Amino acid sequence: MNRVYLIAVLVVPSFVGSCRKEKAAVPAAAGQRTDSVRGPEPLPPPAGSVDQLVDSAVPRAVAGQPGWAYQQRVTADLDVDGTMETAVLISDVALDARGRPLWEHGHRWQVYVEEPDGTRTYLYARFLPNGKLTAELTQPQSTSAPTIALLEQSPTNLALYEIAYNGVGKTELATRFERNLRRSTFTGSARP
Repeated sequence: MNRVYLIAVLVVPSFVGSCRKEKAAVPAAAGQRTDSVRGPEPLPPPAGSVDQLVDSAVPRAVAGQPGWAYQQRVTADLDVDGTMETAVLISDVALDARGRPLWEHGHRWQVYVEEPDGTRTYLYARFLPNGKLTAELTQPQSTSAPTIALLEQSPTNLALYEIAYNGVGKTELATRFERNLRRSTFTGSARP
């Protein structure tokens, strides 16, 4: 019977001590959240800046410029100022006689917004080895302004960037989702 009391005495102080630690935890500083078990943790970082998507090693180009024939466009009032802007996606891929891309092992991709006066704001400029970039106009529920979603795909990475254009030189990287892909992949029917 003495053994039972001895075990109870050893367990209870350990339990009480952990409760004291929890109550005596340091309050969270600004920019931190608390967890009742682990204590303060930093908040996730903001999505970042569009500048992170613009590689200075990729020279700025314009749709139709020599070597930049591949282009896709959408026109919309991106900054809700009553004026239509044009978002342009371009790549340095060569086109065949019928206008179809001749994809190689990697290409430079760029996305920019052009104002009616010709002023351009670059949102994306990168070289993607064995990859592709697609762009879509999206409509978030939280704002009246559309955003531009960029889907970057390569055999090893997948990334989605949602960009809000707020006027010349004013952009916001609203969403940033990046993942490395595993070597094994889905098999079966051809992908769409």
